[in-house]
Amino acid sequence: MKRAKLVENKVLGRKEVRYIFENASGKLSRVEAAKMVASDLGVEVSQVFVLNLHASHGTRDVEGTFYVYDDPKLANVQLQKYIFLRNLTKDERKKILDEMKKKKAPKVAAQKK
Repeated sequence: MKRAKLVENKVLGRKEVRYIFENASGKLSRVEAAKMVASDLGVEVSQVFVLNLHASHGTRDVEGTFYVYDDPKLANVQLQKYIFLRNLTKDERKKILDEMKKKKAPKVAAQKK
């Protein structure tokens, strides 16, 4: 794992980081990548948000873009909800999506009447 770029954005209260994970194509999950970045920067995993992981054609390397917030509450204001969902494990994500569907179902049924 190599840190390719680190930019501190003081206005938004975050660090914008790019990492290159060597020989990790097909093996690396978002949760594992966030844990590795958190340990490298010495912050908690809850402060790290994975924006994207991209593997280039013809290489085994994965390039990732991460936002590391000083205060995770700022992320709630600045980032969209789908980014939070993508940073969860599959089980946690499924649980939240099922809850959202249950809340939405009564509204849809009421509109059809």
